[in-house]
Amino acid sequence: MGSRVRNVRILEALSSQFELCIVSLVHRREHLDAPGPVAELGTWVPVLAPHRRNRASHLATHLRSRLSGMTEGLHRETFFMSFPELSDEVRRQLESFRPDIVHVAYWYALRHLEARPRPPLWVVDTHDVQFERHERLWGRVSPREKAAELLELSRYDRVIAITGHDRDVFRSELGPSLECAVMPMGVDTDSWSPDAVAPSRGDAPRVVFYGNMTNESNQVAARHLLDDVVPLVRADVPGLEVTLLGAGTPDDLRAAAAENETPVLVTGFVEDVRPHLSSGRVLALSLQSGSGQRGRVVEALALGVPVVGYRGGLEGLEFEDGEGVVIVDDELRFAEELTRLLQHPDAARELGLAGRAAVVERYGMDATYGRFPRVYREWLESIEASAEG
Repeated sequence: MGSRVRNVRILEALSSQFELCIVSLVHRREHLDAPGPVAELGTWVPVLAPHRRNRASHLATHLRSRLSGMTEGLHRETFFMSFPELSDEVRRQLESFRPDIVHVAYWYALRHLEARPRPPLWVVDTHDVQFERHERLWGRVSPREKAAELLELSRYDRVIAITGHDRDVFRSELGPSLECAVMPMGVDTDSWSPDAVAPSRGDAPRVVFYGNMTNESNQVAARHLLDDVVPLVRADVPGLEVTLLGAGTPDDLRAAAAENETPVLVTGFVEDVRPHLSSGRVLALSLQSGSGQRGRVVEALALGVPVVGYRGGLEGLEFEDGEGVVIVDDELRFAEELTRLLQHPDAARELGLAGRAAVVERYGMDATYGRFPRVYREWLESIEASAEG
């Protein structure tokens, strides 16, 4: 459910109705020869990131990233996903391809591209509000990077947000007239289905935590679950088990899991998370706050696994309490609701099925990525009608 999956799904949907020229930044040399499905969706134009060319370029690029952080307030992610070489290639392709629409993933991708002719229609898919995300993760915002983000968004004809909250933030900063559509993250509800996946383990009273463990906020949330919530559940749920599902678990978190009185499975990277996720009786979203859309929640609910989570962590999702999720505000209530669902598997199953029904309606492929071709056609027809009028 990460942003890379979103990008591929959007391109798949658009390729059914549009001829695509796909300019993409490549961070691994092996992807030049084996790019995957993206190269089959249109004319693929790869741009090798400069720090991957050779050792000298690698060192020089990293030095420039540190300098940009000091002089421009740029986060490393912003710098390493927005090289001038990418903008230069897009400029060259505009001269020969002559598209109707330029779709850009991430606000910072083309920050080096100064001239943006109209037509084509310029659209940016934001994925989240980066300055808000950084504030929640680290308690601080770079004023210069926030200003750069808002300036870039203002240069586009249309902005795509993944949640209504994000749209409202953009409009509060850039004005209510901002042309902003909400297009959530989607999930293939046929592949992510209780009927399509066999659980990896038996039907024990198991809690699953799911997230990329290289992310500091996920590490904090996992420790909070193990240290503060699980001890409150353990006494009332015999045979309790916990699974930490996700790649990149650091050594200290692995050690904490091994020392916990409750059996904790640390999966590390797995090719298919679905069997591990579906083996849980409940997903614990112990993030205190989040940003964008919590894709892991949508995936769990699509598999019929109910979710207990903090209000801040569930922000941005269109689920009411009882639609597959239980919203809590403190760790005591968190533990109580986990205990209830672990002790009553029928109630957990019923709640999970209600969540799946909501996912199919609001986050299925047709309701999300399938909307892109329709919306883009509507925008082009609206522009043509205005020109004729």
